This record gives sequence, structure tokens and C-alpha cells, in this order.
Amino acid sequence: MEKAEQAELKITGLLVVIGFVSSFVLWTIDTASSSGETLFALYMSIDLISFAMIAYVYRVTTGGEPVERLWMLVGICLILVMVVAGFVYGGPPY
Repeated sequence: MEKAEQAELKITGLLVVIGFVSSFVLWTIDTASSSGETLFALYMSIDLISFAMIAYVYRVTTGGEPVERLWMLVGICLILVMVVAGFVYGGPPY
């Protein structure tokens, strides 16, 4: 396995973990309140962004092209913004 494939495998593994964690948080959020609905939307966004990034890595690697670092950086920054917004908006329990 060459170095680029190992990096792509690590990236995909981390994104799968992020997706599982955000899905777990989705199951634990109480959506009866307005803040719960907002938190649900934030964590659903995290889940969808991580899925889109996994699909991008798969599509690019099967086509034989290298993964663009700019797109991966943009995706990770979006995920971090959503996580920080979830912590700020969620309050003390999170």
C-alpha cells in the first residue's frame, strides 16, 4: 500500500468516526425544544458533511486522481465550525 492510499484510508477512518459520533449525538438530543431542533440541525449537518467528504475521497481515488487538500481543509473547517457552534449553542450539558 503506498503512502497516499494510507493517508486516504486514515482520512476516511476519521470521517467515519466523526459520522458515528454525530449520529450518536443525534439520537441523544431532545428535539422538543427550539434549541434541541437547532442542535439536531447542526449535528445533522456534521453528519452530512462527513458523508460528502467520504464520498469525495472514494470518487477521487477510484478515478486515480489525488485528493485535493484544499477541499479536505474546507470540509474539516466546516465540521469544526459546526462542532463549535453546537457547543456554544448547546450550553453546559454538551
